[in-house]
Amino acid sequence: MDQQKQRGIASAVEALNRHIRSKEISDFRIDKLEGETLTLVGSFDLSYYHDMALVITGVSSVNLSCCFWVDLSEPHPFSAAFPSEDTAVLSFTDCGARRRGEIAFEGDISLQIEHVSYFKR
Repeated sequence: MDQQKQRGIASAVEALNRHIRSKEISDFRIDKLEGETLTLVGSFDLSYYHDMALVITGVSSVNLSCCFWVDLSEPHPFSAAFPSEDTAVLSFTDCGARRRGEIAFEGDISLQIEHVSYFKR
């Protein structure tokens, strides 16, 4: 993974951290895993809606609960590391399970901001 791609991933993770802290989005769940593409959704209350989706491509391993929450008092709830030439790892502390969650991937991360209600009016 070249340095430009690493910088892009690091920038996306910084944007994710800024967004979730500013909107108080602490609850996350796996929305879908299709092939090597993982979609996580997040909101203040996943019972009713989600306000953002995080799409990660090229996923090679996942070590996380289906539903988790992060501590927004941390300066960087999510972090990115680059343990090998081809792999990035998105990690966070799952406060509910009290363990570290990790997603290893070779693709990219994109943050999609959209309010999606689970109930029709």
